[in-house]
Amino acid sequence: MELAPGQLWSIKSPSPTTIKVIVGEIEPWRDRTAVLVSIIDIPVPEGWPGGTRTTSVGCIPFDESALVASLDQLLATDATPLPSFKLGLQQWSDTDGGVFTVTVSEIIGHMVEKVSQDPNRTPESP
Repeated sequence: MELAPGQLWSIKSPSPTTIKVIVGEIEPWRDRTAVLVSIIDIPVPEGWPGGTRTTSVGCIPFDESALVASLDQLLATDATPLPSFKLGLQQWSDTDGGVFTVTVSEIIGHMVEKVSQDPNRTPESP
């Protein structure tokens, strides 16, 4: 699977989902390849603050192999990452950030669990 900036992908998930990934940047990182993405259309569980039905993550770094294992269908090749992507990319670069080596579904599951424990947080909260 060949990844490129601007690709919009659906993800593999244990249950049907609206979650999509937009490839923003592909960078060498140590002995790996980092793929930085925006994640959009994340369903918001009932009772979360804000009253929206979906949320998103502006920039999140994945190891290329973990991301590839997460992707299902290529939906578009001209997608633009979220506006907050550039700031996230800059922060990742400035701090020599790491990469996630788990699937997108696993990351979303961890976010939902964390937010559920603290109802004042959202997925983009620090």
